[in-house]
Amino acid sequence: MKLKKLTYRGIFRLVLTIWITVTSIQVNAQELIGNFDIIKKSKKPISIPFKMIHNLILIPIRINNSDTLQFVLDTGVSTTIITGLPNGESLSLNYTKEMDLSGLGEGESIKALYSTGNTLSLPGAVGYNHEVLFLLDDVFHLSSSMGTFVHGLIGYDVFRNFVVEVNYVKERLILHDPNRYNRSIDKRLSKGKKLRGVIPISIEKSKPYLHGKITQKDGAPVDVKLLIDSGASHAISLYSITHDEINVPTASIRSFLGAGLSGDIYGDIARVEKFQLGKFKFDELVATFPEMEGIKRAVESSDRNGSIGSEILKRFKVVFNYKRNYMMLKANRMYKKPFHYNVSGIEITTPVPGVPIYEISKIREDSPAMQAGLTKGDQIIMINGVNVTQFTLNDVLDILQNRAGRKVKIYVQRYNKYIKAEFVMNDKLVISQD
Repeated sequence: MKLKKLTYRGIFRLVLTIWITVTSIQVNAQELIGNFDIIKKSKKPISIPFKMIHNLILIPIRINNSDTLQFVLDTGVSTTIITGLPNGESLSLNYTKEMDLSGLGEGESIKALYSTGNTLSLPGAVGYNHEVLFLLDDVFHLSSSMGTFVHGLIGYDVFRNFVVEVNYVKERLILHDPNRYNRSIDKRLSKGKKLRGVIPISIEKSKPYLHGKITQKDGAPVDVKLLIDSGASHAISLYSITHDEINVPTASIRSFLGAGLSGDIYGDIARVEKFQLGKFKFDELVATFPEMEGIKRAVESSDRNGSIGSEILKRFKVVFNYKRNYMMLKANRMYKKPFHYNVSGIEITTPVPGVPIYEISKIREDSPAMQAGLTKGDQIIMINGVNVTQFTLNDVLDILQNRAGRKVKIYVQRYNKYIKAEFVMNDKLVISQD
């Protein structure tokens, strides 16, 4: 298709969808990524407040002369992706041509528009001649999954141009000019009694990787190479097909794990006995083990054994320095918190982003919620005696995380009937001590 300039205006619609784990994709396009320049030439770095929903970071971005859009900051994405315009936002893209994209998931490739020569604006910085991919089908449905209007994913464009400091506790992103950045920032992070350390990383095909060690039941430590994926809400994902000593534990639950560019991803959830990242150690963390069909493209295109996501990253103040090939970590107050998973077995979406309407979009077989009589399509009215209009999506997701012995009472509307369901949170992923 001949390169041309196109203008889009999204059409607002109600969407019933799934909660996703944002995943990286492979793009077969020439790399023409532009640079960013700080608007005010001062020694101070740019400080950007962000929203954090289900461990994912949302930052404001403008593309050319567009409205302000919200993008997930995703280290696993090499090219900026527009996933949709859910609220009718206007957007003009330069020099577009159609192409096929494929990524994680069990389906086929999808159509997208590849665009060059675009201007990307962050608060305090502007970049020219950037590549953008516009998905012609909103396969991620980020807005209904995150409960707010979300327009895409951005990663390498930011991380290659700045030294990026992420403060998960204060929900603030700090962008340092790499030409003015020095290790004094790292020294500042190293002050105090909190655990801290430097993790070497490598940048391959515009994506960051690190090495760690996992220990499974009755096994020796296994070295694993992991993609750093800030756009994934999980702690760690392991590809058992890539290593003989990576096995799905006996105590596991088959579940929907997320949506990739090429469709849904299914597999198992289980606990890994130990995970070590430099001097940092985690016990009994929850891991996902995707089925081969959902990850075959990732396995074919790289030599990684899985990925590390934001359930681990959020336990630190993090500095990403791509040019110097390291990541600086300083433990925060979340460092020692236990690892939970969605023991209820229900996935929740908001058909109208920003409005506290919550529906069950998926339900796990034999889960506590299914055994209590809940089903896909039920609209949640009350949880533990509180009307859900008082809750954000984050609140609802937190309630459904595992708390051993907690009883959950849910009222739902199914067509014209109101139904009460009760179930007890029961962790089926306890590592046996035998």
